[in-house]
Amino acid sequence: MRRYILFAAAPAGLVLAFSPLAARADLAPPGDATATALRVGQLVGISDTAAHAASDGAGGQATVLGVGGQPVLGLGGAQHDEGESHGGLVQTGAAGVGEVQVAPWETSVKSTGGTGRTAKGRAAVARAHSPQVADLDVAESESEAAHRPERSTGTGFSNGAHLRLFDDLDLIVLHSDVTSEGRGNSYLVGVNGMRLGTDEQLGTTCALEASPLLSLSCLTASGGLGGAAPLTSAAADVASAHSDTLSAVDPIAAFASSAASGTGTIPAASEPATEVAGAQVVNAEAARAASAEAPAAAPASGSNSRLPRTGTEAASLVGGGLLLAGLGAAIRRLGRRRVAAG
Repeated sequence: MRRYILFAAAPAGLVLAFSPLAARADLAPPGDATATALRVGQLVGISDTAAHAASDGAGGQATVLGVGGQPVLGLGGAQHDEGESHGGLVQTGAAGVGEVQVAPWETSVKSTGGTGRTAKGRAAVARAHSPQVADLDVAESESEAAHRPERSTGTGFSNGAHLRLFDDLDLIVLHSDVTSEGRGNSYLVGVNGMRLGTDEQLGTTCALEASPLLSLSCLTASGGLGGAAPLTSAAADVASAHSDTLSAVDPIAAFASSAASGTGTIPAASEPATEVAGAQVVNAEAARAASAEAPAAAPASGSNSRLPRTGTEAASLVGGGLLLAGLGAAIRRLGRRRVAAG
């Protein structure tokens, strides 16, 4: 009898060895966003912001004036841990009366819901605020990124100038924006929500091709699924120039923004198993319904944050088959032995 017990226990050990020990989620890829008022290659950046949020951390960056990727005169900074940072060159006036800021910047990183993270960067050449009268932002940009296990987002915008006067006028000049859904927009003027001179209206009107000296394009916007779908990305530029001859300062981008984000899946709760004749049988109808409603897993491009997979591995199926075969063979031999003894 001991031989038959050992014979049946061998495949059972395979089942235990290869059975999944933990559930796994395919986490959303990182959310990213950038926006700039003016960038000349890697040399000079004005109102340059960026935000990144992922499962393993987040960071926000803002630079009013940067040279070689580094802030000048302390006009910029970065935040990688939870908290806020800000600065500026000049700030005058008192709150509630009127306020003028020269070269203000601010960054922040926040945790949301325990597993979520949000990062933000904001910068401008100048801001003016008079309560209930007027607000003015000059050469501003803002980037924001957020990440949760099931979804990430990235949004950014830049404006040449934004004026709000009383409750009657909302004027934006030289605008670009992107959203995490993979859409980009750019236009010359916006007045109270009406856009004039959009990338769709003007098309390639201001495109100039004089390679290799200069290639200029204005009001471009693009977006859609990236190479690791369903990762989405978008970009928008009010003006950009490319020069093969002046490669040291290439490219030049004015009032540009870009973003990338995507979705992921988290493991669904398992259906309770029913005990039938000593074996656990899963409710087939509930399993099929859960499978039909579950979203497709998103490849986590650029992310190494992965947990063990949900579901039964092929090795578990093989082990289960061996276990049943072993038990059947043991019972059959035991039956023959009793017949022979009788």
